[in-house]
Amino acid sequence: MKKHFAELSGGQKQKIWLARAVVATKKLLILDEPGNNLDSKSKKELYAELLKLNAQGITVVMITHDLDHQNLVGNKILALADGAVTMETTEEYVKRIHCHDHNEGEGK
Repeated sequence: MKKHFAELSGGQKQKIWLARAVVATKKLLILDEPGNNLDSKSKKELYAELLKLNAQGITVVMITHDLDHQNLVGNKILALADGAVTMETTEEYVKRIHCHDHNEGEGK
């Protein structure tokens, strides 16, 4: 089945753009919301590939609001929230956010 690029779904276009970026990079890959328009299976596969690229020495900088998957891909997180900037390991970030959410629930 041959389709023109304009006929592809948003997710299919996203996969092509990501593949082109990966092929063109040598040391640094900057991605803005790479999981947008992808189903959960494709998103999981994408994040697994990003981990492989990082293990091969490519720095991956990813801008995302998809915090559910951050612990799967990042080893460091730069978070912008409430006018503050924090940089911490993924583990520290997840613990802090989980603790914050848990403590908010107790006050209700």
